[in-house]
Amino acid sequence: MLRIAHLTHAFEHPFPRTGKKRAGLVLASLALAVLLSACSGALPSTSWPGLSASATTAYLADGQYTFAIDLQNGTLRWRYPDKAAAGTTFYSNPALTSDGRLALTSSDKAVHLVDATSGTVVWKVAPGREPFVAPALSLGESLFAPDGNGTLYALNAADGATRWTFSATHAIWSAPVPQGELLYVASLDHNLYTVRAADGQLVWSRDLGAALAGGPAVVNDLVLIGTFDGRVVALDAAHGREVWTTQAKGWVWGAPVIVGESAIFGDLSGGLQAVELASGRTLWQVRLDSPVRATPFAQAGLIYIGTEAGTAYALDAADGTIRWQQTVGGKLYGDPLLAGGKLLFTVLESESPLVALDPQNGAKLWGFIPPK
Repeated sequence: MLRIAHLTHAFEHPFPRTGKKRAGLVLASLALAVLLSACSGALPSTSWPGLSASATTAYLADGQYTFAIDLQNGTLRWRYPDKAAAGTTFYSNPALTSDGRLALTSSDKAVHLVDATSGTVVWKVAPGREPFVAPALSLGESLFAPDGNGTLYALNAADGATRWTFSATHAIWSAPVPQGELLYVASLDHNLYTVRAADGQLVWSRDLGAALAGGPAVVNDLVLIGTFDGRVVALDAAHGREVWTTQAKGWVWGAPVIVGESAIFGDLSGGLQAVELASGRTLWQVRLDSPVRATPFAQAGLIYIGTEAGTAYALDAADGTIRWQQTVGGKLYGDPLLAGGKLLFTVLESESPLVALDPQNGAKLWGFIPPK
């Protein structure tokens, strides 16, 4: 995935620089090593699959291929490339463009644009200095792709030509989040950066004192971001000033999801928590069966989330009551999606890297098994 040198530096100080919780650093580092066994090598199986979806098709990035899968029955429509290429692994969520294409990032320092209907390659460029492990962002006529070296590339969506670059000091593991003319970029170097989408110029940055692995949520002039010292911090979107901070029981990796006037997020201790958007005050919290890495998915008053132990949950967004839970198996590290009436989970360490559940009751509808 990423070179050990990058990880070692990024996690030397995941906790606040006051020295608080230093005794927990070793245990936290071990937990991260289990969660990201990719740090010991570059095997495709060591990263959870990436996922995006249209109304009819799921796009699964898994190992050396990206698959297009019929949402109705879980059958294969196409895969890219036709034959696996040595040194090429797809780690992250494919990015759908407004003109029916799919932007893919890969471990061979490349960005690929393929036709979402056929899987035919439109172009492939290799601007990166390190593998791309974060998803790209499609916005207007540009693609924004951050690499494992901490460089954000703005590419022309027509041909892949580089328009500008912006550099953090360490790896970026999440896609930038757009708001108006700005992009919000989280980095393992502890900083949240705000840059102009047009030219990559820095508007402001904020050092939060801990690694930022997941992207932020932007709402109501607030930017909410989880940290690897177990906080969710709300910043003023215009200037980066802290508005409030709230403490979780474990590291917060996935972005919060916004539901009405609340923000809901999971943590690596297995907690799921809702806080008031205006103040950060805890509204409810529940304990699930194992670590929660993903960003929850919210729809129709329900929260959907998966855990490391392979359990899928549906909870009431108002009070955290569990409506149903289903044992899927494997490890559910990826962000769930609801598309085409199906609740989709990617699964690590399973013969079916993608499963579809009934969002009403959690019943399994189908599982996709990649062809040999």
